[in-house]
Amino acid sequence: MIVFGPPVAKFVAAQTGHIFRTPHQAIGFERDGKIRAGIVFQNWSGVDIDLTVAGTEIPRSLLTAAWNYVVMNLGCRRATFRTPVDNWPAIKAMARLGARLEGQQRKFYGARDALLFGILAEEFPYGRH
Repeated sequence: MIVFGPPVAKFVAAQTGHIFRTPHQAIGFERDGKIRAGIVFQNWSGVDIDLTVAGTEIPRSLLTAAWNYVVMNLGCRRATFRTPVDNWPAIKAMARLGARLEGQQRKFYGARDALLFGILAEEFPYGRH
């Protein structure tokens, strides 16, 4: 089930060690009453937004819902995804999306580096654009 709100942001923060400042939004995937994955949206510029991704299961339905929010609700033409360098489920999800590795931020998550992925609206395979 797709879920929204502060519990999702807390899940992503716990997984990544990142502190999210307001304003931000969060969308997640819950199964058996437990949040399994989450995406936090922040730093909206009008054409781009930063997304922080964490989770053990990142289903297509979550990715589609997140992308539709970014493009249809916020009007963005691209998104920048940030995930810990060792978060393999999120890295695999970025590959499934067709997101391109754009860089690495050293020690972004405390002791861990962050990988930056970017995707343009026309590159996203699962949503309307």
